Amino acid sequence: MVPYMTADQVRRAFLDFYGEKDHQVIPSFPVVSHTDPTTLFVNSGMMPLKHVFLGDNPQNYKRICNSQKVLRVSGKHNDLDEVGTDDYHHTFFEMLGHWSFGDYFKKETIRWGWQLMTEVYQLCPSRLFVTVHHNDHEAKQLWLEETDVRPDHVLSFAEDNFWTMGPVGPCGYCSEIHYDRAATDSQVSQGNQTKLYRSSTRGVNSGDARYMELINFVFMDQERKSDGSVEQLPQKHIDTGAGLERICSVVQGVKSAYETDLLRPLVEKIADFTRHPYDSGIAGIPHRILADHLRAVCFALADGVAFDRVGRGYVIRRILRRAERFAHKLGVNKPFLVELFPTLVEMVGDAYPEIREKQTFIHNALLGEETQFLKTLDGGMSRLNQELEACGGTELSGEVVFSLHDTYGFPVDLTRQVAAEQGITVDEEGFKDAMERQRQRAQQSQKFQQGGQWHELSGGNDSEFCGYETLTARLSTIRYRVITEEGRELYEFVFDQTPFYPTSGGQLGDRGVVKNSQITFVVLSTYKEHSAIVHRCVREGSGEVLPHMIKEFRGEVDAKVRKATVRHHSATHLLHSALRAILGNHVFQRGSYCDDKFLRFDFSHSGPLSPDQMDQIETWVNKAIRAAHGVCITEQSFEEAVAEGALSMAGESYDSKVRVLTMGREEVVSKELCGGTHVQCTGQIGWFVLASDSSIASGTRRVVAYAGEPARQWMQQKRGQLRQIWHLLDGKDREPEGDKVLLKVRGLLDQHAELKKKAKENDAASIHQLIADLFRGQLPTAHGAELVVADLTGKMPEGQHKAFLESLAVKVAAESVVAFCWTIEKKNEKSAVSHSDGGELYDLRFFCAVSPKLAGKWHAGKLLSSLARRWQGKGGGRPDRAQGGAQNVRLPEGGGQIAKEVRKVLDDGPPSER
Repeated sequence: MVPYMTADQVRRAFLDFYGEKDHQVIPSFPVVSHTDPTTLFVNSGMMPLKHVFLGDNPQNYKRICNSQKVLRVSGKHNDLDEVGTDDYHHTFFEMLGHWSFGDYFKKETIRWGWQLMTEVYQLCPSRLFVTVHHNDHEAKQLWLEETDVRPDHVLSFAEDNFWTMGPVGPCGYCSEIHYDRAATDSQVSQGNQTKLYRSSTRGVNSGDARYMELINFVFMDQERKSDGSVEQLPQKHIDTGAGLERICSVVQGVKSAYETDLLRPLVEKIADFTRHPYDSGIAGIPHRILADHLRAVCFALADGVAFDRVGRGYVIRRILRRAERFAHKLGVNKPFLVELFPTLVEMVGDAYPEIREKQTFIHNALLGEETQFLKTLDGGMSRLNQELEACGGTELSGEVVFSLHDTYGFPVDLTRQVAAEQGITVDEEGFKDAMERQRQRAQQSQKFQQGGQWHELSGGNDSEFCGYETLTARLSTIRYRVITEEGRELYEFVFDQTPFYPTSGGQLGDRGVVKNSQITFVVLSTYKEHSAIVHRCVREGSGEVLPHMIKEFRGEVDAKVRKATVRHHSATHLLHSALRAILGNHVFQRGSYCDDKFLRFDFSHSGPLSPDQMDQIETWVNKAIRAAHGVCITEQSFEEAVAEGALSMAGESYDSKVRVLTMGREEVVSKELCGGTHVQCTGQIGWFVLASDSSIASGTRRVVAYAGEPARQWMQQKRGQLRQIWHLLDGKDREPEGDKVLLKVRGLLDQHAELKKKAKENDAASIHQLIADLFRGQLPTAHGAELVVADLTGKMPEGQHKAFLESLAVKVAAESVVAFCWTIEKKNEKSAVSHSDGGELYDLRFFCAVSPKLAGKWHAGKLLSSLARRWQGKGGGRPDRAQGGAQNVRLPEGGGQIAKEVRKVLDDGPPSER
């Protein structure tokens, strides 16, 4: 039997295993890449490392591993529409990966992969099957020499075991480990014929859900050219990916990821909130979609995406609205994802601290977006009902469906659903025609050539950045392109010069406007593509856009955003120095992010920061700010700068000439290489607050901080929260003083502990008395056992079901007793449904305890399961004790009906005699 492991244990075991084999354990890259315009989201574990495989390795990576956040909702890898219809597709998931760049190759990879599966996760070797490319004789031989895999479990395939990055680029043979999920070991042994697994219709690599791929090793040593030919790469690389969700389902002994601790708490929360029990079939589709989509949306928000009309923001808006529609199907008519979000924070907040750090932001974003969409649903539903009434109960025209979609933003599938409930069909062809006419109109009004190709207006390749000195400049367009993302048009420009700083070095790119007398574009982001600075823009207003209108612009950087971003960027340099001063010189920067709202700083350090250390670091930075040190920026050769003590970021790529940022003249408080924009003196930062510290990987910490106005707002928010706490505690003073809040809270906690102790004692006494009452008097007998059959409705202390069952089992242990008890909970008024036969909806809970003296004859789990099935419920357990229940049950005769059914089950005799 595979030992049970939590998701956190599975993830940690993987990272520890490869970490012990000299792999650098790195944190997950963000689920979005703000510097890669070719993709909206990271859709595989290796995607953030694509530049390394292509030869750009400034971090000098050799061996690394991580658990990478992945989102597949757009482009080639788009699983959105499949999510929910089955129990294994996801939009968001985690990919465990380890990589070798020109270091070890097949032998080590194969040996370690087998050790991971059989020794770390302790999977049964007879359930594991290995696949190799039919031409990769080396890999096949290594599997047989380096592991104890069964020879007939090493299977050869063609294209299934050849991996490519794309039509061109690095590629190579790959090898996988598959797990046989047969119900019993005997089923495994019965299906060992190799021919079964080479069949095109059954077995490994055939789509049979019995065989699950757990890990894939790519031996990347070739490169595919544009003409289709394949050449050997100068170096050999390893790219490995293992789905965390899949491994968890195996080691936790469940059928799908939705039943693992990665998603099960969310599914249970949805079931409890909506009173719709989860089902692995069609009835569970809404639960799966809501749980999956919540993770996708929240991780995207935590990594810097905001709901928007275009790009990534538009994609996560679609995901959220899809979830809302399925919440609507469960009868939820208020913001629901925001209700589930705290559960997600509890589940992943330790592994991914950014979810907890951005908790307030994510909560507000969810609430605002859900509220707005529910208004859209209300307006659209009103119009839809009018149209359904007007159509005379036959068919809803395609033009109306399109109008609801285009004008009101009303989802087409919801239109279909509502119409079907009234027996009305939708003119699908008419809707498609209307959509096609709209598409053609959009094409006719677009005067740019489509397809994302650059179009040259003037010569030149590089963009000169002039934004160190000015925030405005005259811009001449070198080239442009139009990108269509999810049906929206974005314009990208490269100018001869620009004051817009591109995203790099942890600093988010500038925003602003570029405009002339004819047209205005809002600059959404700025990034570098090779040596060019690309401005991603959206057109302001409407009308035709002609090429002559975009030759010259005046660019204006949003000064307020730039200044706030600059404060945070400069503060990261002081923070780095403070960390080294307080914690030691082992501290080095591992990554950073700063924008106009906050800064995030990753650094090498083991163990959490103590409150005293946090205070010292914050004091150190603020002292440096108050000193108003001058900030000096010079250009030097990289070698000279490092020789003079300038710190560089590990993994960052630097040119031969570098910018050196020095803070302080007589007393140098910071000296680092940096190409970003900064304050002129430290005093301009204003104020610094260190807000949180967390672990993101073994030996790597992350702190979040605020500078300038955001720091003041953060402190004001905390002060306001303290004031609210004081008033909730019945504080009489307008403002809490001294330690009054602390003393009040301590007193309440002491009172709470005492009340909790008394309540526990009272509950125990109540259960003891309840059980004593059950056994009072002469007990009836049947089939050689005394019987206790009782309705406990209204008698059992709330939340003490488990304690009752344990006490009941102890009581019957010394007797020859079969005890069967139950409780009936009437649904609340909002969910209770009256029927013509007078029955209402109830939830039932059953308990069964059997004396060990009756073992082998009576079985508590089987008895309870037999009863629960009579109301389509579930239940079971051990031979001596079991519990279960049923939901949404009609009981026209009340509890008497249950008593009759219980007696029927018992009168049928022991399970062993049936």
